[in-house]
Amino acid sequence: MEIVIELLTRNNKVKSFHKLSGDSIKIGRSYENDFVLHDEHISPHHAEIIQSEIGSLVLIDKCSVNGIRDKKNKDLGSQANLKSGDVLTIGKHLLRIVLPHHPVAETKKMNALEDITNHLNQWYLAFIAALVFFSSMVVKSYFSTIGDIIWTKVFATSLLVTIALMLFPLFIAIFARVFKKEVRFFTAVVFSFTMFLAWQITTALGQVLLFNWGDSSLVNLGADVVEFVMMVLFFCGCFYLASNMSVKRLCIVSCSLVISIAALFHFSSQDDGKVQLYPVSYAVVLPPAMLVTTAISTEQSIVNFEALFESASRESIKRNKEADEHE
Repeated sequence: MEIVIELLTRNNKVKSFHKLSGDSIKIGRSYENDFVLHDEHISPHHAEIIQSEIGSLVLIDKCSVNGIRDKKNKDLGSQANLKSGDVLTIGKHLLRIVLPHHPVAETKKMNALEDITNHLNQWYLAFIAALVFFSSMVVKSYFSTIGDIIWTKVFATSLLVTIALMLFPLFIAIFARVFKKEVRFFTAVVFSFTMFLAWQITTALGQVLLFNWGDSSLVNLGADVVEFVMMVLFFCGCFYLASNMSVKRLCIVSCSLVISIAALFHFSSQDDGKVQLYPVSYAVVLPPAMLVTTAISTEQSIVNFEALFESASRESIKRNKEADEHE
């Protein structure tokens, strides 16, 4: 008789396997057994597997203290027939009994994403990604501070943000364990901070465009498209690392989730339709060296602002009147 005993985790992942042969296979805590399990809840001579006259496997309980249970936690009694692939609970251990001719799952071809995620699952790459993001936060705080710079505050704030964003890869790892996907925590760290850094870069680029061309419809459209793509990519990456969904399903679920979030923000921002005027600047004031277009004079800027305010005032009066009529 020849069998293979697989030692499983609670998520049915194979921790180790042992190929055994003989007239019978003895299982227990004693070193006299063929398969030794170190667990105080397992009897020294707990169980024995033999082969019947017709060739089937038979499991015999050797008067153990805690017995033997199947995967549904049902007590198997003193003797039970086994089939290849049956899962048993002995003490705190999960065992799967398989015969050498037991069918195995089809071999999956490793795609480029699997290869990349395997190579990125290194602690030093995760550390470098977090360090680069932390440095970018320090630089961002430096350039966005108008008054005196308090370096201890800058470093402390950047470090707190970096630590807080570590929750994203932590949640990815937790969901990967829940959905029985291989946990690649360091890959999740690299991916998360790379996406956060890319978001900062695209935001900075958007600020440069606003600084040069103002609140134009083309710039706003481009910002919306980039924001949508970035969010879809982020959710696709999270779901890929945390689940076993196909790439097509990942894209569908991610797009649906982003659209749902955008719809929720849209409906939550609805009000009574009335308008209150107040000045808003969408562009960040940047150094003159980043100005690509021709700068206008202060006088022309004042004229443009007054014309814009008059146009907005007329529009607000019109909208407030329509809102009052609908009440």
